[in-house]
Amino acid sequence: MIGALKRVAGLVNTATEWAAGLLAMFFTGLLIVSVFSRYVFDISIVTGVEMTRIAFCWSAFLAAAAVVARGGHIRIVVGVSMLPPMGRLVIHRFVCLVIIAFGLTMTWYGYSLTMRMMPTFLPAMQVSQAWLYAALPVSGVLIVLHGLVQLFEPAPDFNPVEEHLS
Repeated sequence: MIGALKRVAGLVNTATEWAAGLLAMFFTGLLIVSVFSRYVFDISIVTGVEMTRIAFCWSAFLAAAAVVARGGHIRIVVGVSMLPPMGRLVIHRFVCLVIIAFGLTMTWYGYSLTMRMMPTFLPAMQVSQAWLYAALPVSGVLIVLHGLVQLFEPAPDFNPVEEHLS
């Protein structure tokens, strides 16, 4: 069961990283084209700002979920690295539970916000603002998935002294 969940999470994370990267390239390119056309040709791409905002938000929240999947979030390892293996495991599991709780909170409130924004529209594109806010619950679900996978993995072995010396 855990092996299957880990494989699914790995595939989902690969797709998430690709989507975040492509969205980042899209909004960067669109922003460059928008600024260039505005200042060189005096032509404004009206929907450019809104599309850039949507792509940026989705890229940022998807990347946040990918960082959780890779275990790249901020850690304070100095005290934890001095604990015995069982102590490190307890801390690791606690951190995973906090990550899962955070993801569930993002999902719950993100869904609520997305539903509340459904009837409002972006002025230039005339699409629902829910497209912008839906990044929150989607990212929250991904964070919960990756947190669950990490919950059943062994605690990582950190040695902060060696990491800074190498």
